[in-house]
Amino acid sequence: MPSFGTMPDFSLDGKVALVTGGNSGIGRAIAHAFVEHGARVAIASRNEERNAQAIAELGANARAFACDVGHADAVELLVDRVFDELDSIDVLVNNAGMGVWGPAPQHSLDDWRRVLDVNLTSAFVASQRFATRAGKGKIINIVSEYATFGGPGLVSYTASKHGLEGLTKTLAIDLAPNFQVNAIQPGWIATPMTEVVQTIPDMNAEVLRRTPMGRWGLPEDHAGAAVFLASSASDFVTGVTISVDGGYRIR
Repeated sequence: MPSFGTMPDFSLDGKVALVTGGNSGIGRAIAHAFVEHGARVAIASRNEERNAQAIAELGANARAFACDVGHADAVELLVDRVFDELDSIDVLVNNAGMGVWGPAPQHSLDDWRRVLDVNLTSAFVASQRFATRAGKGKIINIVSEYATFGGPGLVSYTASKHGLEGLTKTLAIDLAPNFQVNAIQPGWIATPMTEVVQTIPDMNAEVLRRTPMGRWGLPEDHAGAAVFLASSASDFVTGVTISVDGGYRIR
C-alpha cells in the first residue's frame, strides 16, 4: 500500500496560547480546549472577577491578565507581558468582542469607536506585536456571521467583523510563510451577548428554522476548529474562515 505519512498532529504540548476575552463564552471554551490538548494558556479580560473564576476552572496551566483591549497601548503591553512571563506565545486568539444594539441613525460616534477599538483595532495591534516578537505562530480571529451578512441594529459590530475577516486575509499574506492566520465564524451561539435574541420568540424561532442542525450553538462547539487551527495539523491552512454555525449561512 502507498504511504500517506503520519496522521496530523493535533497536540498543543509545549505551546503557549493567548486568548483575549478568554474568561467567558467562546473564548473560555477555546481556552479549556487548549489546556486539555497540552497548552499553557493566558486569558485576558478587564473583568478580574470573571478572570479568577475562569482560572479556577482551567487549573495550573492557565494565567489571567487584566486588560481592556479597547486601548491599543494596553494591548501592546499585554502581549509583551505574556511573552516575558510565559517565555513565548505560539498561538494568538483574537476573541474579545462587544456589540451595541440600536438603529444606525441613532448610533453614536463614541459607540462606533469603542466597538471598532475592541473588536478590530485590538486584533490588529495584538497581531502586529505578536508577529514582531515571535518568529512563527498561529493567529485565530473570531469573526461572526455578520462578517458575511448585514443585520439590523448592529452597525458597528457588523463593520468590525467584516473588517476582521479582511484583516485575517491580509495578515495571512503579509505574515506568510512563518505564520498561519485564520478565522472562526460562529453562528448563533448561546452566550450572554445573544440572551436578548433567545428571549424574543419570533427571533428565536427564526434562528432555529434557518439552522439545519436545529439548535443554538454552544461555546464548546468551537473547540475542535480552534485546536485544529492552533496545531501543526493546519500548517498549510491560512487565510480561511471556518464557519461553526450548524449550517446557518448556507440557508
